[in-house]
Amino acid sequence: MLANAITNLKLSTLLLLTASLLACGEKRLITDADQNIKLDYAALVQAEEQEMRVKLGDFSFTLPDSWRDTSSYTYKSKQKNIALTVSFGKSRGDTSLDALVAERRAELTDAMGDEIEFLSQQKGKIATLPAKYMSFSFGDGDDKYLEHWAMAYYGENDYVILSYVGPIEDESLQTTFEHIMTSSQPSARPSTDQANEDYVWRQASVLRLQVPEKLHPPRHYTYASSDGTVKLKASLYNPGDSWPETTVEDEAAKDLRFGGTKGDSSEDYRNNLSIEQINYVFQGGDPLEPIRHSAHRAHVAGFGGRLFLSIKGFESQAEKIDVFWQQLINNLVESSTGQGESS
Repeated sequence: MLANAITNLKLSTLLLLTASLLACGEKRLITDADQNIKLDYAALVQAEEQEMRVKLGDFSFTLPDSWRDTSSYTYKSKQKNIALTVSFGKSRGDTSLDALVAERRAELTDAMGDEIEFLSQQKGKIATLPAKYMSFSFGDGDDKYLEHWAMAYYGENDYVILSYVGPIEDESLQTTFEHIMTSSQPSARPSTDQANEDYVWRQASVLRLQVPEKLHPPRHYTYASSDGTVKLKASLYNPGDSWPETTVEDEAAKDLRFGGTKGDSSEDYRNNLSIEQINYVFQGGDPLEPIRHSAHRAHVAGFGGRLFLSIKGFESQAEKIDVFWQQLINNLVESSTGQGESS
């Protein structure tokens, strides 16, 4: 996104602006003349028609195909002046890819005025998908940045946008962006190829791509049921990272400060994974019209890192959430270790 080089308040404001630009758009109609493009779409849509496979570091699990990945995939350098963002969204209305690109370009111009300079625009691909690339520069005081965008539809109204931004004097920006685009592939059909030197494989929803190793992956990931009433959050701490020294009971206590009922807690060791869990019902929302939520939390330790999980939904869904959570933990153990339950 155009404000991924967030070094001050101004660029942080632009980050919010670009997020809104990437979230809007128009619905794309596919005609008979687009059948060849439909075949390209199938590679990515296949990922949505199966179970959603989630791999976070050395941990992995699956979610129902009806669930949505609502994560923001931004990979940043330690200095936070170079960043790759992979955004997904649904368009509204009727438009083509060309029109979507033109609309985004116009919105950037309206937002940044004379500070933005468009440099190039051309055709390309994201994985197997027809895409449009564009690059532009923009200034912030004495600093100037170069940003590359690639946009593609992978469903009738589902789109993906990749942006890569950094200081304009960094001569590697364009070649790095081209490598990211060339390496991208559907997560449903992952390649076993080794990543090139200085790159690592990352998964961003329905895409896998090679990302510069110097760019740190997101810490937090979010997922939601199809109706949005049940939400799952995963926080990954890789080996060498520091993580909060809180327990699941400490975290539950924060939710329970306005009322609720603490449930059972446990500590298990399963297939070399240490799992600390708790379930509870807490009161949230407007104090005058409180809403009660059923929730579970888990801290999973293994592979030298940590995965913190939490889920919540309406109390009326408690039984459904309990079953779902148990299946999720079982699947996490099996998928992450490659083993079934040990006796």
